[in-house]
Amino acid sequence: MKQNKKTKPEAQSDDLRKEDDVILNIQNLNIATDAGSDGLQDISLQLYRGEILCLLGQIDAGQAMLISAITNDYRDKKRIASGSVVFKGRNLMELSENDMVSLRGKNIAMLFQNPENALNPTMIIGMQLEEILQIHSDIPKTQQKEHCLNLLEQVGFATPASLYHFYPSQLTRGQCQKIMFAMAIALQPDILIADEPITALDVVSKIDILQMICDYKKQSDCGIIYITHDCALAADIADRIAVMAQGKLVECGTVKQIINKPQHDVTKQMLASVPSLKVSSLKTERRDLPNDAVNNKKLPHYMLELRGVSKAYQHTVAVSNLELQLPKGVILSIVGEADAGKTTLAKLIVGLEHADNGDIFIDGHHRGEMKKSDIYREHCLTQMIFQDPFSSLNPKHRVGHIIGRGLMVLQNKSEQEAWVIAKDYLELVGLKRVDADKKPDEFSAGHRQLIALARALALHPKLLIADEIVSKFDSSVQKEILELLLDLQKRLNLTIIFMTRDLRVAAKMSDFVAVMYQGKIVEMGLAKNVLAKPSHSYSKQLLNAVSGVERF
Repeated sequence: MKQNKKTKPEAQSDDLRKEDDVILNIQNLNIATDAGSDGLQDISLQLYRGEILCLLGQIDAGQAMLISAITNDYRDKKRIASGSVVFKGRNLMELSENDMVSLRGKNIAMLFQNPENALNPTMIIGMQLEEILQIHSDIPKTQQKEHCLNLLEQVGFATPASLYHFYPSQLTRGQCQKIMFAMAIALQPDILIADEPITALDVVSKIDILQMICDYKKQSDCGIIYITHDCALAADIADRIAVMAQGKLVECGTVKQIINKPQHDVTKQMLASVPSLKVSSLKTERRDLPNDAVNNKKLPHYMLELRGVSKAYQHTVAVSNLELQLPKGVILSIVGEADAGKTTLAKLIVGLEHADNGDIFIDGHHRGEMKKSDIYREHCLTQMIFQDPFSSLNPKHRVGHIIGRGLMVLQNKSEQEAWVIAKDYLELVGLKRVDADKKPDEFSAGHRQLIALARALALHPKLLIADEIVSKFDSSVQKEILELLLDLQKRLNLTIIFMTRDLRVAAKMSDFVAVMYQGKIVEMGLAKNVLAKPSHSYSKQLLNAVSGVERF
């Protein structure tokens, strides 16, 4: 977030901090769960008043367990713990559940990742805000509504009185997160814990939430713990960064120390895996379109061509009058927010949905005029990798069968032939041939996505659609998958359409970038032009919302 970087003061050096500034003191914390397995190992860390401390680490680095220790809230009560978590002279590890209930929400507040899950769907917003005051404050009931209305106005709602009687389902995800922020700061807590609070929010809501967190830190002198695996975001909003890996605190320091002079290999690896948006890092190779005067006119010019394609669901227009021509052998990133229409467009291209209007040409073939035999050929021609690697693979079948089934159905391969090919493609994406005999639940999320990639490639597609395929992973896993995909694209001469909300990913992958907004492509061109010098206001807004642009 560029705006925050200009206003955020440089953090004080740790050795200049006063002991009175320490609001939370964690010393020699060890936690083992699940019959002795290591959870946290010898964590010592302080949180100071008036700072944002980012807990930076890959998924499952231990941040969630550390927060559970701070709030003394464990799903698994069978734990072995030692060390201390001291808040206002009290070791939180030793407090009863009743004592902790009095602290949670009042002194230690949480801002969760999924606001829809955190809010009660059966209660209106006003009642949920008032409930916080009724449980944790002495504010008279006659004054509670006025207090809540002031909170809603503070977090940016222009007409808080009308919002008061809404249910969460009537609000957008961004609005729900603003409600959660209002609830978190309702009683001016000493500690605010923000757990990836901007995940899957629209660009405007992301900027608003981050700005509110930074502003609240300055206004209240609150200590804020921000959990993230985004190095660029941590660089923008943090005063200090604590890097975690495998339940250990591997490095801690100011932003300058961690970002500019990292000491630990884990930190260096995470920083190195952040795709750059600097002009020098963007692809500069110009991909010219085929020339009628040179090429045989009977040959198709484009791998994909859309002419006036539209798709609506009831009263919602998902895709509106799209025009697109995509050359062969290039990578096009289509960027946009969650409801821009990217997934609908992907499904239309591969034939999972049918357009209401318009024409779709794949490698020169008009889909609407295809015979049944041609449709089988088309399924081999275009393949799609889905966002969620957990739900896209059948948990009942072995990996070899999952990859080979398409070969048996669409290419009449025998089961034995299909299994051999499946093993070849597992090897191609960096897995082992013996993995064909395993089931999906025996793999990590990143490896499941590699299996999905192998399944798509086994049919020898010419056009590959990747729908947000790295959005659920930390930067290190993202880097592994993206670099593999770039290598395979060159080796197999693939044309790839990459759907993403992450402009950094688009910068790393793309020859061309198309910006999609409310079902329309509002800007398209070479990646170096669109990302370095966007012309449309929405493209500029997306770029301004990217964190850490000046550092990465």
